[in-house]
Amino acid sequence: MAGERVLGVLAGRDMPLELLGKWLESADLVLAADGAGDIVLEAGFRPHHIVGDLDSLTMAGMASGAEIHTDLDMDRTDCDKLLDYSQSIGVQRMVLTSVEGDRPDHWFSTLTSVARHHLHVVVATRTGLMQPLTMGKQTLDVSPGRTVSVMPWGTHARLSSKGLKWPLDDTELSAWGLISISNVAEDWEIELELHAGAAWVYVQFEPEEMPRWPT
Repeated sequence: MAGERVLGVLAGRDMPLELLGKWLESADLVLAADGAGDIVLEAGFRPHHIVGDLDSLTMAGMASGAEIHTDLDMDRTDCDKLLDYSQSIGVQRMVLTSVEGDRPDHWFSTLTSVARHHLHVVVATRTGLMQPLTMGKQTLDVSPGRTVSVMPWGTHARLSSKGLKWPLDDTELSAWGLISISNVAEDWEIELELHAGAAWVYVQFEPEEMPRWPT
């Protein structure tokens, strides 16, 4: 399963169905969180697994032929349950999409779930890809001119970079001070090295450049 393209789908509806369909078409394994099973059906595909307390899944989703995994733990979000289940079946990395919705608390909760989980997760939004940085060096495939933002997660982060127009050189980022937003890639890849703290990186891509699966 390590080499499979695994797509996790949440119930945010800001992702256009056409773009979601491109991700679904190229995925080897599709896992949906609760009502996201219906969104996958609306995009013209069938999820392989549906996970959650099933309070928002319709009868169509229940009858879709997906494997249903009921989890009634109310202290964990559907995103938590999706990530936990994915890891339990041997998933090592995944793309998580349909994360944007009309409630900012859900969006913030999803980022928190991803940041604290042991899976390697790349979050696919309408406008690009983002992921939490791991300690040490990390190389990302981009393209010259792409917008790159690095944002501290929590109190602070200390980073260095290669390949950015405005480089980070053992730079301290803080929620109360400097953040590296709207930087620009100068090459086909960039290198980020997280020395301390926690941070997210966002890279802007056009819809026609999607899907871009992590390697």
